[in-house]
Amino acid sequence: MTPDTNATHLPADTVLAKIPARMPLYLLGRVTTRVDKDGPALYIHWADRAPARYPFSRICRVITSPRVAWTSRALMGCVEQHIPIVFLDAAGEPLAYLTATVENPSRLDGQIEEFVDRPDWPEQFDHWLRAERMRAIDAWLTQQSAAGHTVTQHDYLELVHMQIYQWEQAESSLQGQSIFNGALAALAADRIEKAGLKIRYIGYAGQTLDLASTLAKLLALRLALEMHGLGTTATGEPAALLRILHAFNDKLHEACRQILGRLHRRVKEINELWQ
Repeated sequence: MTPDTNATHLPADTVLAKIPARMPLYLLGRVTTRVDKDGPALYIHWADRAPARYPFSRICRVITSPRVAWTSRALMGCVEQHIPIVFLDAAGEPLAYLTATVENPSRLDGQIEEFVDRPDWPEQFDHWLRAERMRAIDAWLTQQSAAGHTVTQHDYLELVHMQIYQWEQAESSLQGQSIFNGALAALAADRIEKAGLKIRYIGYAGQTLDLASTLAKLLALRLALEMHGLGTTATGEPAALLRILHAFNDKLHEACRQILGRLHRRVKEINELWQ
């Protein structure tokens, strides 16, 4: 996609991932940046280059740094067009989400609302989450075997120990590459909104189920295994890293669909047992 401007190259601090029809918009704010609304488009001003228009019809989600100033008109334009925005903190990690309210809640939304009213929902959800992480590891192991790559029993057990029993402290190969975390958080928010779900649910005794964060972390594990398996760390310029990320776009979208489908089946099962 080319912005409505005479510029022939995308700004260095703005990356549009090339996937059909709608594309994620990354505003990394390396120079003073201001985002406004101009009709059916975002109008972006940079301190060191000509402004550009990005039509809403070509944007699926936005990732923005704290160095980017937004007008209320631009924010409202994204909300009205159901384009989720992920705001990054100073370290480049996801800080907050802006999405439209759920106009047509899905059946899963109702099931989750009922599920989080249970006193034991955090324990039940943790069991499901561990199973999902184990599923990702086993799928990767099967893929490695099919490709003729050997994973030793020691390495497998170490991976399971780290990602299943100490996953909150585990460092994946995406650690330190916050651009991935922001991109995955935005993808998760996009999929969640389109599935008629909420970013976050408030449950029994005020405990929160952060669905977007959970989904993004599961995608991060899958992506880390796909890209690096047991080893190395992703390095490179943000634009190059995002091209790598979006090479896995179809797999990540399918992973979202399958994960949410399994979550639906599990919470429905638990709710029915409770009744």
